Amino acid sequence: MRRRSFKQLVADYQAMPGGDLNREIAYMSEIIPVLLKHRAAALTARRRQRRTPRA
Repeated sequence: MRRRSFKQLVADYQAMPGGDLNREIAYMSEIIPVLLKHRAAALTARRRQRRTPRA
């Protein structure tokens, strides 16, 4: 499965017709790793900000 950007995943989900649980489950299984990656990057950025001495 090819990784897609978060924006593309959201656009694809919003374009889906409602009521298709199998597609929704497949979407969630694809987007959760992306969300975790974004969260990890945000936490790392926060840690780096705290380490830099303030003038």
